[in-house]
Amino acid sequence: MNLISQLLYDSFKKNNKRICLKIEDTEYTYEQLTNTSQIYASLISYLNKKNKSSIAFIPARDYSDYVTVLTSIFSGVSYTPINSNRGIEYLRKVINDLNTNIFFTGIKNYKSTKLLCQKLFKKKKYTIVIIDDKIKKLKSNEYNLIKIQNKKLNFKLSTKTINPIYTLFTSGTTGLP
Repeated sequence: MNLISQLLYDSFKKNNKRICLKIEDTEYTYEQLTNTSQIYASLISYLNKKNKSSIAFIPARDYSDYVTVLTSIFSGVSYTPINSNRGIEYLRKVINDLNTNIFFTGIKNYKSTKLLCQKLFKKKKYTIVIIDDKIKKLKSNEYNLIKIQNKKLNFKLSTKTINPIYTLFTSGTTGLP
């Protein structure tokens, strides 16, 4: 059993109704964060049936960051924050080295993530997962909460013995990401 995911899952269930996160004027309970992350984790399991992929995201310092990290833990895959200000060739190398073709984003970074993916992948397949349900017109490679729920995917807590990692990608010479 994946120790980290099991510990978090048990702890969150025990504190279901308590507030775990407050962003601006919005409060989120452990239950809300857990339930949302479980839905996204079920999508990751579904998408990773063919090719194993980690999760990349452009941090927005909002709710979507927390959901992305918890989704990573619950699904047993690694996640990598991406600095979209880096050069496209550097980012392409990072994405290829990490075997990433799934990008998570919140509403704040949706357009920049979409543009970045178009530049990065050109003809390769990629998936954008939007931590929001306000965007109604989605392409076939885009998912939001409503589209995932319509797929009726079942959540299973990761039982892998390898814990997900937070990836730091450095240049190797300067040590800077």
